[in-house]
Amino acid sequence: MEIIDGIKELYKLKEIPRTGWIFHGIKLEHTESVAEHLSMVSILSLILTHILEKNDFKINVKKVLEMAILHDIPEILTFDISKQYLEYLGTKGQKIKSMLEKSATNYILNKLHDEELSSNWKKVLKEYWSSKTLESKIVHAADCFDIMFQIINYENLGYPRSLFNDIWQDVSKRITSLEIHPISKVLEELKLKRKL
Repeated sequence: MEIIDGIKELYKLKEIPRTGWIFHGIKLEHTESVAEHLSMVSILSLILTHILEKNDFKINVKKVLEMAILHDIPEILTFDISKQYLEYLGTKGQKIKSMLEKSATNYILNKLHDEELSSNWKKVLKEYWSSKTLESKIVHAADCFDIMFQIINYENLGYPRSLFNDIWQDVSKRITSLEIHPISKVLEELKLKRKL
């Protein structure tokens, strides 16, 4: 079946390191793969969904999981485009990154040779990138929380806290900007845990 080619392409996620950590001085042997990141973002997305549902939010859980599992598949081709690289590209950096990621996504999903599946996944990713729906905001928050938990893991391995302060501040602001009160409470708890 032709779909096997696409599945083989997706398996590369297990081999690709999250290069943003390498730019921050993390040794390759301590660097998580993109697949490891996606699995934790999926779990964190489910936890955040549960917290929000307990607070009477109505959520499309299937869509949340699709976004969480798929959101970094462009990195099969683009790798993790670092903040430093975006700064190097200047004012057009974010626009170039977005264009590259969309192009990579189309290339990868077209390899599935299933128009219905690839069309649906493209739609899901477009919604994620827009960051306007509750479901997309949950996954963006989970993505940020995974970075924060990973920072704590690296600090526990002996990496200095100062190495991560810029990332910690950046993802904290991104979570706060989503303006979802129960998720902001989780952020405050995590900040306290890091101080211990």
